[in-house]
Amino acid sequence: MLVKDHFTHRAQHVLAACKAYMEGVPVGSSANLQGNSTTNSTGFKIMLSKLYPKLLEAFSEIGVDCVQEIGPES
Repeated sequence: MLVKDHFTHRAQHVLAACKAYMEGVPVGSSANLQGNSTTNSTGFKIMLSKLYPKLLEAFSEIGVDCVQEIGPES
């Protein structure tokens, strides 16, 4: 229950961080960090882009509203 509650409350932060990392923001850095020449490896970005949909699914299964992250259904 503790872990589920943690991820229920932090899901949006986890998803936002993953998006930032896929866009090249270095892991552990502020998304507003500018002028930093360090970026995440291409392999890391590819791996994260494959895991991201699984995170959305897992968060949805525990009741997190991920519509904002996946967009409205057509």
